[in-house]
Amino acid sequence: MTLSLASSYSPPCPHFGLCGGCALQHLSPSDYRDYKQQKILRSFERQKISLDHVLFDPIEIVLPQTRRRAVLKAHRAAQSVVDVGFYQRESHKIVDIQRCFVVLPEIEQLISPLRQVLIALLPLRSKAEIFVTKCEQGLDVALKRVEPSILTLEQREAGAQFAIEQKLARLSIDGEPLYIAASPTVSFSGFSVDITPDSFLQASFTSDEWLAKKVCHAIPPEPQKIADLFCGRGTLTLPLTKLGTVHGYEMDQKALIALQKTITKHHLPVTLHHRHLFKEPLTLPELALFDVVVLNPPREGALAQIKHLAQTQVKRIIMVSCNLQSCTRDARILIDGHYELKELYPLDQFLWSEHVEVVTVFDLKG
Repeated sequence: MTLSLASSYSPPCPHFGLCGGCALQHLSPSDYRDYKQQKILRSFERQKISLDHVLFDPIEIVLPQTRRRAVLKAHRAAQSVVDVGFYQRESHKIVDIQRCFVVLPEIEQLISPLRQVLIALLPLRSKAEIFVTKCEQGLDVALKRVEPSILTLEQREAGAQFAIEQKLARLSIDGEPLYIAASPTVSFSGFSVDITPDSFLQASFTSDEWLAKKVCHAIPPEPQKIADLFCGRGTLTLPLTKLGTVHGYEMDQKALIALQKTITKHHLPVTLHHRHLFKEPLTLPELALFDVVVLNPPREGALAQIKHLAQTQVKRIIMVSCNLQSCTRDARILIDGHYELKELYPLDQFLWSEHVEVVTVFDLKG
């Protein structure tokens, strides 16, 4: 499809076209859905992967104002002026925003008071990033200044007062917790897991639930021995415990410590392994121990691991991908081995962006 800003559909956000946060608000809901579906089809076609006999669900599109994470940019442009927002497209110029139709309302409502407290926390003409995450206890906010300096007593008091007034769960500045009302956690399948301000999480709670549902649905009914590769803090690991014994592999030590705490507390059938899967993918003998392999790699995919998987006899492989290019590349390798693509479930969790998340299910041929 060829679609342009000439569309007659009116974007809901007043900042669209200037703010680089969204690229596709100019499309009507039906055109937007068609565009994403066609994007998926073209990606698989480029790898000569036929979807004719694949269970291919319509794309699931998340609702506006459900994004639980945002990385805001800030610049104290003048004595009493702080711009807070996102970069312009292909630029480092910050668009000062008043509204955002993507993030949760409580994150949007934080922008104005955040702008005010940054007058006290940022030196003149300096910049910062603000990481905001919705957790079970409220908002977890972390300020990372481009030019860190020791906070004065007045700055600490201003930050603490801001955190109290906004009912934050935690406020950190330059890596140091300044205020903690409660240790932030997120819940996966009913199990709470500690998070840090830089924790990797899916974009929304809806995304967590949808991905867990699709992955668990793809697990065969009899008890399984499951490998969860790139397991993070347990987005899929924890729901998978209801379907078999799970071995989780992850290179982020902090994520593993947090997940192990939850596993121990609830006596779950999970064994965790600290493993750099890009440098040290699971070997063929290790993979042979599992009935099902689930993997949820970063944007670059899991090329080294996929090459090993393509040579195994694992009955089912379930892959969660946030990048169609690496997804279809890895799918091609599995198909050229001895696997067959059986199911494809797309998720549009980054609303109005070019990104698409997909869950693909592969079965061993024969």
